[in-house]
Amino acid sequence: AWGEPELATALREVEIRIAQIVLETALAVFPDESADPRFAVYIDSVFQSIRGLITSIPTWGKDAIELRWGLIKPVLLEASSLLIPPPGE
Repeated sequence: AWGEPELATALREVEIRIAQIVLETALAVFPDESADPRFAVYIDSVFQSIRGLITSIPTWGKDAIELRWGLIKPVLLEASSLLIPPPGE
């Protein structure tokens, strides 16, 4: 897309809208936690990590990505507990 400015602009607009939807959903699901100034950055980081894994499937294959997700998920869950308390706490 970097070689086609019109395509890059269109994709950028889609990316911005998707990021807005993800953040708006997170704000609705975690209203108390969203007061933390790090919340939006955290949500975007998680979203971008998952998106990166999904876009890597054609290159690495589903099994390799599932293995990577298995390693990444516990780290993300631990990091999320700093902003979003686990259920029941």
